[in-house]
Amino acid sequence: MTIATWPKWFNSLLHHVRRARDSADFGHADATTPGGTEETPWVEVYTAGHRLEAEVIRGRLAAEDIPVVLSGEAIATVYGLTQGPLAQVHILVPEPFVDQALQILQSDEPMQDAST
Repeated sequence: MTIATWPKWFNSLLHHVRRARDSADFGHADATTPGGTEETPWVEVYTAGHRLEAEVIRGRLAAEDIPVVLSGEAIATVYGLTQGPLAQVHILVPEPFVDQALQILQSDEPMQDAST
């Protein structure tokens, strides 16, 4: 791949990432917004220690058709942080889904280490 073709490839990648993000995070607008001008607040249901943990939790909630937004992971990505308070990722769901999300997160058994 030459430098001349890189922007076209990069723009195509960005298009696909944005499309996937938009359909995953906002595909259930009819279920999460009451209509009119009133906004549905997003509520934090969990704070993950790092991005990977947050992605696993997002996938678990998305499997139950609960919209999820991850917040706070940008600083860790920029600086390559994997531990500590700056690496934490806040997991938010629309207010109508809070009880369901908390129930799912509390009912899931912790993953067991394969080496034990």
